[in-house]
Parts: sequence; C-alpha cells; structure tokens
Amino acid sequence: SRYAGVHARIVREKLGGPDKLPSVDEARRIHADRINGGSQQMMDERRADFVKAESETARRIHAMRQNQRVERAALAHEHEARRADAVKSHQTLLPTGVKALWLRITGKYGKVKGRVEEETEALLRRQARETDKMIRRQLLDRQALQHEKRIVQENRNLWDSQLRTQTPRRERNGPLQVPPSKRRTRSR
Repeated sequence: SRYAGVHARIVREKLGGPDKLPSVDEARRIHADRINGGSQQMMDERRADFVKAESETARRIHAMRQNQRVERAALAHEHEARRADAVKSHQTLLPTGVKALWLRITGKYGKVKGRVEEETEALLRRQARETDKMIRRQLLDRQALQHEKRIVQENRNLWDSQLRTQTPRRERNGPLQVPPSKRRTRSR
C-alpha cells in the first residue's frame, strides 16, 4: 500500500486478505498464461488471415485458368467458323464447269485462285494476331495474380521469421529462460 500510495484498508478491500492472494510464482504463471494466451490468439488469427489470403488467391488463379480455357476454346471455335465461311465464299468465287475451263485456257483462273489464296492467308494472319493478342492479355493477367500470390507468401514468410526471432525459447512447460548476460546482478 505504501508503494501504491493508497491506504492499506483500501488495498485489502480491493484485493482481499493476504491468504487469498496467489504466491509470487503462481502470479507469474498466471501473468505468463494471460500474455501467452493473448499472443497465441493473435498468432492464430494472423495465421488464419494468411491462410484465407492464400486460399483466396488460389481460388482466383483457378477461376482465371478456367475462364482463360473457355476464352481460348471460344476463340478457336470462332476462328474455325470463320474459316469454314471463308472456304464456302471462296468456293463460290472459283468457277466450275465450262467457265472454269475457259478461264484456265485464258489464264484468268490463276489470278482468281491467287486472290482467293491471298484472302485466305490474310484471314489466317488476322486470326493469328487475335490469338496472340488474347494470349498476351492472359499472360499479363496470370503474371499479376502470380505477383499477388508471391506477395502473400513473402508477407507470411516475413511474419514467420519475425515471430521466430522475437519469441523467446522456453523449456518444455518450464519458465522463461533468460540468457546469463541479460540477468540483472546486484553490485555490492
């Protein structure tokens, strides 16, 4: 009561009699349990946050992969449909029968066929550019998500390493071990 600057009667009313108070060792253990319990709860919450962030990133990567597969399949299907339409339209441009024979004799059939082949090559180049553009966009999306995943992993590793360096080592169910150089010594 002298140390706290309060009357002894007030201290007894607040804490009870000396027989009800825990021993010094027991009070230290209770205090350590309170601190460790709070820090353990904080560590568990932090780990849960990291697990949640990692699973969310993994879910987004999986969804992105599925969407990209669907996109690529749709583009391939669209390209195949365009090629089929181009083949049909080119077949109507190439004459058949007597007219084809006449154009072959006069040499104009080669010009018509060359124009059809040029249009086909232009279509294929256009489709290749579309595919390349989509692949570049998908790669950028994938790289952005991989970057997010790497950041989450680095944050977790950093937190784990800081936790390992800041947490004192304890003996099994024993008291906190303070290195001899850190102990206070009385000088007489």
